[in-house]
Amino acid sequence: MHIQFLLSILISGLSHGLCNSGNYLLYDVFKGEGFNLRRDVYIRMANTVRLLNLNRKSSSPTNWTLVLPPWMLMSHWMTAASQLPNVTLSSDPLPWSTFFDLDSLSEVIPVMELEEFMTTVLRTPNAIGKRVDLAVQLFRNSVESFSGILDSVEFCSEELRSRYQSPDSLYYPPITLYPHMDEGRLNGLLSASRYDCVTGSLEPLSLAPFLEDLLESIDINGSIKSIYLGSAETVIHGQLSEWSAEYWTIRRSMVFASELRDVADEFRRTYLNSTDIPDHTFPPFSIPGRGPGSAWLHRKWPFAPAVGGPYLAVHWRCGDYVQSSGDRWINTPSPVHLASQIQFALDYLASEHSTVINVVFLSTDANKIVEQFVTNNCNWERWNFGP
Repeated sequence: MHIQFLLSILISGLSHGLCNSGNYLLYDVFKGEGFNLRRDVYIRMANTVRLLNLNRKSSSPTNWTLVLPPWMLMSHWMTAASQLPNVTLSSDPLPWSTFFDLDSLSEVIPVMELEEFMTTVLRTPNAIGKRVDLAVQLFRNSVESFSGILDSVEFCSEELRSRYQSPDSLYYPPITLYPHMDEGRLNGLLSASRYDCVTGSLEPLSLAPFLEDLLESIDINGSIKSIYLGSAETVIHGQLSEWSAEYWTIRRSMVFASELRDVADEFRRTYLNSTDIPDHTFPPFSIPGRGPGSAWLHRKWPFAPAVGGPYLAVHWRCGDYVQSSGDRWINTPSPVHLASQIQFALDYLASEHSTVINVVFLSTDANKIVEQFVTNNCNWERWNFGP
């Protein structure tokens, strides 16, 4: 199944530079969600678009493109100077190309930055009141369930829908598109021509056909070309979870941007004595005849399996929600426990695999005082990356 899915991608040859005649799926995620969850929501949305394109009916022959929401400040992002959230980082929206290679994403589905959508598809770069055709608020499982059919997606109750659909409602407009963005950047600049709300089993295999049927029922004159999904984090993977080939194919396409990879490679080379060839992590070249983002489609990399560099990598999370309990060390190793775990791993590598390592790369949200405590109580060399 995995080979067949990759083969279908190789044949499709999609790219993110599409014309303006297609359909567009926009989405947003709750402000408090972190980087990894947002990355995971992308997989769910990408599978929804993939199914819309795979199952589209002859009456709707155009491709769907996934419009990527900009990255805004998150509580997990810290500065080197203060290690406090959101202190000196710019509040400007960051495009997806800051973090990911759009050419690689486009090997699975067509994608587009939100700014590109607003300036090329909506065609009015400086206008106030740009509109998508339909904004849909998603409610996981049930605000009210009517049909009782498992794995179904359905409209909310008529009472709730009236709040979304009627311009005379006290709640109208019921949805602020991209509500977490600063006023003057996007919040209030983008609205919808109509609104609705749905609930039920919100997974791609159910959501995609529902959206297709929804468009057929209201798109008599071909006016619905763009749909915004609010609270997209409520969509689950369902049957296309990490046990599926579809999940991992999309996950593999999420290659980090070349600028980030260059910074990481330089850090590895300078501080960790780590480079791609001895580590067996040298990436393959792009597939002939494909785009520059096609390298990940190789099923086997030239130096596989990877060996790794001469260091131990440790992720130690002790901020954020870990601190919400009375004693943070209930939920994560204390500095003393962490140091002993690292030493145990180094001793194990030396005794069982004849691999002597005395360099540790520590990725953590701990403050400098806690980090220094770990270093002072160990016999190994510690490095961590800072902006």
